[in-house]
Amino acid sequence: MPSTRCTSLGALDKVYERLGKGNRAAIAEVDELDPITGDLLIEQSRQLEMQHWFIRAHLSDTSGHLVTESTLTEMDGAIAAVYALQPGIEGTSDGAFSEGNARNDR
Repeated sequence: MPSTRCTSLGALDKVYERLGKGNRAAIAEVDELDPITGDLLIEQSRQLEMQHWFIRAHLSDTSGHLVTESTLTEMDGAIAAVYALQPGIEGTSDGAFSEGNARNDR
């Protein structure tokens, strides 16, 4: 059974990525009209990006490759994280997970 932690991190990476893009677009739209709101959005964006950085630190290998880099959705991110972070987990054609033979070889 895949770890909930791995699937959650993969999905959260995609959620934070989408939130960051939305915040940056909102800042660009609002900043000239209302600088105070722009400042609030910048601070919120700073906090979101810091949390996103912490999540991505768990999803990167030692060379800096992000396991969710080529994924588009939360589900894709979750699946990519499970494959990369859980040895012995194999996917099936319907997207389900099963424990591979690697666990039996130990």
